[in-house]
Amino acid sequence: MPTLTDKITKAASLPKGSEERRQLLASLMVDANDIKVAMNPDTIAFVDWVIYNLNDQEWSERQLWKFAEKTLGREPTPYVAAPRKGPVLEEGDLVIPKPESTPEVNMDVSTQFKYQPCTIQDVRHDSVLVMFENGQKAEFFGTKSGKATGLFRYTPKDTYEPSDRTQFEAVYFSQPGEVSAYRKQMVQDYIDKGTARGEDRSRCYYSGVCTVFRYSADGNHIVFTLRDQQRPYSTTFSVEKGRLLYLGVLNRRPNWKADYEKDVAQIAAQAG
Repeated sequence: MPTLTDKITKAASLPKGSEERRQLLASLMVDANDIKVAMNPDTIAFVDWVIYNLNDQEWSERQLWKFAEKTLGREPTPYVAAPRKGPVLEEGDLVIPKPESTPEVNMDVSTQFKYQPCTIQDVRHDSVLVMFENGQKAEFFGTKSGKATGLFRYTPKDTYEPSDRTQFEAVYFSQPGEVSAYRKQMVQDYIDKGTARGEDRSRCYYSGVCTVFRYSADGNHIVFTLRDQQRPYSTTFSVEKGRLLYLGVLNRRPNWKADYEKDVAQIAAQAG
């Protein structure tokens, strides 16, 4: 079933004055009265304004690049290849079990602790002992990370150091298939928690500090990443893979309310 955001996006793409656009705009008035979201009303309205008015003005990489340079006051940092650990697990390594990539011998325990962060406590001859955040321990057969055990290395969200304390906000659509099974599960958990309280957390809104602004490995592109508050992981905005409709400094939005009020008035008038 189309969401409110889907309908707004479609309405913005239709010719002005068309019957289909008029009917769709009219239906938005009904939807807007029913939806509850985990954002304040002002942010909800702003996101709707962006989707409705800027749908055909998505950002280019150059725009993103220049905006980040100006706002952060520096050029992108050079790409530096991070030292990679070998496949053999060691005491103290942080890992998460992923059942979809787990051998049969570890399937039960991996399913039981699906996507729960844990620490390698002991490396034995042919297995590893892990401890989860709640203190529970479990044994996984094998001593290598990845599909050999179903244990994958990860970096906790809070260990990312922001390159600047400036708070950003963005409206961004990522393409289907871009999110891994782990991220899909974490996002679904987040949405479900909101649904239980009558909230909709599935919107395309992001806000947080910049953790990465650097050149890509080939030096031809940039990487711009936010540690956004709406999700349990950082998000990198790719104008090649997704659609960035808005990026700005938090609490410094453009003069949008007058336009939004006109949009609402138009919807109300067309809805009768």
